[in-house]
Amino acid sequence: MIDEFNALLSNDTWELVPPTNAHNLVASKWIFQIKYKFDETQECYEVGLVDAGNHQQVGNDFHDTFASVIRHATIRLVLSIAITKH
Repeated sequence: MIDEFNALLSNDTWELVPPTNAHNLVASKWIFQIKYKFDETQECYEVGLVDAGNHQQVGNDFHDTFASVIRHATIRLVLSIAITKH
């Protein structure tokens, strides 16, 4: 949990602000999972902080969105286009 929390802070994905009546409070919770290898032995523990985003209003509760993952096919496509365009 500490590693995940530090990653959120270092990536500037959110900031802690005092609650006001003008904004909705969004509930969040920690999700814990065990990751397994192919032979079904335990590999590691995974943790993530998730929120109830369905209660948020665009422009009032948030302005930008953040996607923490990118597909490998997208990287290959961008690199191939860059190579063909020199």
